[in-house]
Amino acid sequence: MKNLSEEAVREFIEYYKQQLVSAEFKNNSISSGTLNITIKNDADIVKASKGAEYAYNDQGDSLQSFGIIVSTEDGKQTESFKHIGENEEFGDL
Repeated sequence: MKNLSEEAVREFIEYYKQQLVSAEFKNNSISSGTLNITIKNDADIVKASKGAEYAYNDQGDSLQSFGIIVSTEDGKQTESFKHIGENEEFGDL
């Protein structure tokens, strides 16, 4: 978490949750490898994306890695990152 305090991380996550419109896996399946997140048009895309990244990486319960695309409702702004699943993080067991 790049030297951020727990409080700062929580603030990013809370901001993301406030801006969230929807979050769906492509084809409604984690096996698609892509989670599409839509946030409000007036959101700070970088701040919301960081919040989403911290939120999904903190969950740590996914065995599979997948890409996450964060876009505004109008699609004019987009950020992306990869959630590292436990199998990739620790090697396939």
